[in-house]
Amino acid sequence: MNDSDIGSWYKLFGMEPTTRLIFPRKSLASCVRATIVRSTVETPLASDGDRLNHYPATPHCWVTFYIEGDTEVLLPENAPQERFRAVFGGPQTRPITTYNPGPVRMLMVMFYPHALHALCGIDVAEWVDRWDDIKALGLEWQALADAILTAPDDATRLALVDNFLEPRWQAARPGGAGAMGAPLGHRGCRHRAGTRRPQYRAPHQGPRRTTDAQAAAPPARRAHLL
Repeated sequence: MNDSDIGSWYKLFGMEPTTRLIFPRKSLASCVRATIVRSTVETPLASDGDRLNHYPATPHCWVTFYIEGDTEVLLPENAPQERFRAVFGGPQTRPITTYNPGPVRMLMVMFYPHALHALCGIDVAEWVDRWDDIKALGLEWQALADAILTAPDDATRLALVDNFLEPRWQAARPGGAGAMGAPLGHRGCRHRAGTRRPQYRAPHQGPRRTTDAQAAAPPARRAHLL
């Protein structure tokens, strides 16, 4: 998320007393972009217009937990309408508009795509403009959702997220404990020694290009220039 993305989220959430934008602890800063906590349970909204949520397009992945209330997707018009208490979504190339028919309490965690790929082994490119039940990420994530949805307050929910991600990210991140063994690759498979790990590229980035300097560099230097 660049500065303009941050501005979009602040315009959507930052000025509302019902919503908090929370940045991650230092050890998770390369994994989690931000966490959003929103509740209109304690502060009833005055009009139907206040029940609309306008989410900007984003290159990030996200997981949303609906602790209380319901959400309907209005835009895009052809969006699936299945309702999940915990939802995983990939990068979005178009804005999303949702509507809360009544009071709602939710928690959203936004991830860097490469981090979620490292954590779960998913092919993020296959999830562009898609979302589904959190069980798509695996049983551990479903167990996390169950704990968050039954937690008594936001502090407990945020602690559950941090305590879940911390050891997994330290093991999976480049240079972390996971780097001591074979790297985790596509769909959780481990690559043979000497092969390159696939890299996720956001939809707006296009195919990776090789510069003239890279093409001309001898093999020993080319690895350094990539």
